[in-house]
Amino acid sequence: MAVLVLLAAAVPPALIAGDLTAGSAGSQALIVLSFGGVGLVVARRQPRNAVGWILLAFAVLLSVSNAAGSYGALI
Repeated sequence: MAVLVLLAAAVPPALIAGDLTAGSAGSQALIVLSFGGVGLVVARRQPRNAVGWILLAFAVLLSVSNAAGSYGALI
């Protein structure tokens, strides 16, 4: 859920700054959603498996990085 909110929060500042291109935004969203989806499935089925949690953490950190970069481009 946090990943989707962060992906959505990164779009308006990127549009304002003119930093949003279809290729980069689509590929980053695809990476974040695929890592988050696989991590969610693994973490829910096997909560003690560290790989699922690592994938979820990567998805969240990448989406935080994307959102921060979009907001940083406005400055």
